[in-house]
Order: sequence, then C-alpha cells, then structure tokens
Amino acid sequence: TSGMLEIAQAFAGSAQRPRRSMLFMGFSGEEKGLLGSKALVKQGDLDTSKVAFMLNLDMIGRNSEEPVEFVGAEYASGVRDMAEGASAKLGLDIEFEEPAQKKPVSAKRFVFGPYSAASDHDSFFQKEVPMAFFFTGLHKDYHQLSDHADKLDYARMQLIARFGYALTREIANTESAPIFIHKLDWLGASVQTIGGASTVTALEPDSRASKAGLTLGDTIARIGESVLQKGSAKDAEGEMRSGGYLLDHLAPGTETALQVQRGGKTLDVSVTRSKRGYLGIYPGSLSEEDRQKYGLDSSEGVLIASTGPEAPAYKSGLREGDIITKLRGYSVNNGSLMSILSRIGAGETITVQVIREGKRIDMPLTLGEPPSF
Repeated sequence: TSGMLEIAQAFAGSAQRPRRSMLFMGFSGEEKGLLGSKALVKQGDLDTSKVAFMLNLDMIGRNSEEPVEFVGAEYASGVRDMAEGASAKLGLDIEFEEPAQKKPVSAKRFVFGPYSAASDHDSFFQKEVPMAFFFTGLHKDYHQLSDHADKLDYARMQLIARFGYALTREIANTESAPIFIHKLDWLGASVQTIGGASTVTALEPDSRASKAGLTLGDTIARIGESVLQKGSAKDAEGEMRSGGYLLDHLAPGTETALQVQRGGKTLDVSVTRSKRGYLGIYPGSLSEEDRQKYGLDSSEGVLIASTGPEAPAYKSGLREGDIITKLRGYSVNNGSLMSILSRIGAGETITVQVIREGKRIDMPLTLGEPPSF
C-alpha cells in the first residue's frame, strides 16, 4: 500500500502528465479470495477492455538478498524489455518467472512457472489485461504476529517503488499498449489478438500444436462451433472472449476442431487437450552445493521432498530424495515442472531421469490425473 501511494504521489507531482489516464486503488478481501478486485471487474464500474496495463504490488519489503520476482512479463508484449531497461537504470535485481530458469529456484520462491494467481492481478489477468506482479518472496514471519515493521528494508522498497513508477510511466506514454499473450502450455503455443485476428505467435517443437499442423502466423477462424469475429467469440456464459482465452479454457480430455487461415487458404486441424499430468510429489529446493556435486545446470533438478504410496511418482518407483532431471527428454526444474506436466498430459507413460545415490538412472513413469478437491 505504501509503495502504491508513493508511486501515485510521484505521478501527481510530475509536471508532465502521462498520455494515458491512471487509477490507483487498494483492494480489500484479497486473502478471502481476491474479493475486492473481483468485485471491481465483475460489477462493470471499470471497463477492463480499455485497461492497457495493471501493476500489482504485494509484499515488497523483505528478503533483500533475493531478486524481486517479476510475474507477468511472459503474458504481455514488450513489457519484459521495458522492465529490463528500467531495472538496469536503477540497479535493481529482478527475476522473471519462466519455464527456463536462468538460475536455481531458491527455497523462498513462491511460484512454479511463469504465472501465479495468488494476488489481485489475477482478477485482471482473467479479463486478458496485461499485468505485472512484484513480489519479494516468502519469509518465516509470513502471516505471523512476528511480522513487524522494523524488519522491512525501506531503502529497497523505495527502489522498487521507483521501478514501478518508471515501468508504468513508460507504458502510460507508449504509442501502442501491450498486447495480452495467451501462453498455452498444454498446446505448446502462444496466441495473441493482432489486427483483429487470433494469431499463433510462438510455437514449440514436438508440441501438440506443431503435431496438429499449426505454424507461426496462422490465424484462428473457428474453435469448435465458435466462429471468431475480430479474434473473439462468445463463451458458454455469453461473454465475448478472445481465441486464446477459448483455447485456454477447452475442457481437458476433449478433441476440438480448429479452422485456420494461412496464406489465403483455409485449413482444418484438430487438437486434443489432455488433463495436466500429475506426479503427486512435493518439490524441495536444491542447494548450490548439491547442484555442483551432481553436475546440474540451471535447467534441471527437482528434489522430491515428499510423496505418498498413492502418488503416480511413488507407484512408478520414485522415492523421497530422488532428484528429477528430465521428463520425456525435457530438462525440468522447479520453474518448468508445471508447464512440462501440462504439455505432456495425464495418462502418458514416459521416461523419467532421476539422480539416485549419485547416479543418473532412467525409469518408466505413468502420469496420473490431478486430484479434485
């Protein structure tokens, strides 16, 4: 809250007004299920289709030795470059959460993969609003009575607020607003609405998208029975949604026909969305000493901290203390685990490589389905 107020004061005191209007707000009920931010976007007082960007500050005062987690850059065009430029000028160490971690994930890291829904930015994310979430990580005083103000790093909070100001000012003044990117881990593709068309802008090899015959630059004209007009169609609730959103919300376990436009031709393809693969493990954190001991680079290494006899991992022979290095040939770490499990899907029998007693061994593993609670 103090960071938000500092940024608001900086904008209010600036002689040059930004090109875009800005709103500063604090939301109540976040711990009860994002109640305040959900109410704002659902009640219609704010037209989210006109919101260019949302910045969320949540817990920016602790863990001074850790980089600031920057969540959301992978879902908004151009934001990463702007963030890197602003942080470099300020000398602030930031870390983007993404499948290919540049360095090991520490014990204080909060999210797995490029996105965490655990704060008010998610209400805007669900409305396809480009966003960023600053977070300095968990700590032993989290949600405890011992979380006192004298433990905050005020100088670093000031630096983070300056970073937020620099980033939002650039976005507020840029000619073209960021475009929301749908990163579809299960499909192995990214889809953006460009020029009124749902366009494939990224494609991973050996993915469901590439196996289905999709290529870069394809525009999606139909998803199942939904015909896209200006890149959007009505969802089951009658709300207009982009093609990327509709793909992201296809029911797991279903095959869906797609109609795409490519070079003036219309092509029919189909994709099958499986349920996300499930291991049934609680991942732990590897020390730098262990990484050096076992020769692990930054892209691999998931320690099995715990598992149970009913878990797919345990049934396939994995045990606590094993270190998973590869799943079906994909290098895997704590940052990429969830996206790779989404890509592979439930029910598949794959080869998993683990380190056990200092040796790398390959084992067959059948992924289960995530439990429903």
